Amino acid sequence: MQRLFLVVLAVAALSGTARADWQYTKWGMTPEQVVRASGGKVSMLPSGERRRVEEANLETSATGTFQDGSLPLRVVFSFDTKSGGLSCVFHGVTDPAQNDAFKALLLKRHGPPQNTSSLPVIGMESLNWKFPTDDIDLTITKDDRAFVMQCKP
Repeated sequence: MQRLFLVVLAVAALSGTARADWQYTKWGMTPEQVVRASGGKVSMLPSGERRRVEEANLETSATGTFQDGSLPLRVVFSFDTKSGGLSCVFHGVTDPAQNDAFKALLLKRHGPPQNTSSLPVIGMESLNWKFPTDDIDLTITKDDRAFVMQCKP
């Protein structure tokens, strides 16, 4: 159930996506540290625009962009509401036409996933990698933008 809330949070955040040391972030960083480390690519969300998932103790507090090779990505950062530290990084493509390239990039970077699943009726595919420092979930849905939920285990 908690994972479902996180997926809903990611979809909502990316509509409007990381290893423990994903690009310029580290697990446990504060929102302010993430914004500073981004070099101007990320900004704090105003209080009224932050999204909370009480069941998961998460609040989305910062958002921005990132260029991963040739892919422009939308990035959303969620923080533990108890410790204040970075817990999840959501990043995803800006155009569904980029889904295959995004998937190929992740497969090259992380190797074969430990788990895959699909719901062919809605054209959804999910790939999952588990590492000691990260849980990485790629979700691709036909005609929608692919995104990754990368969280501290």
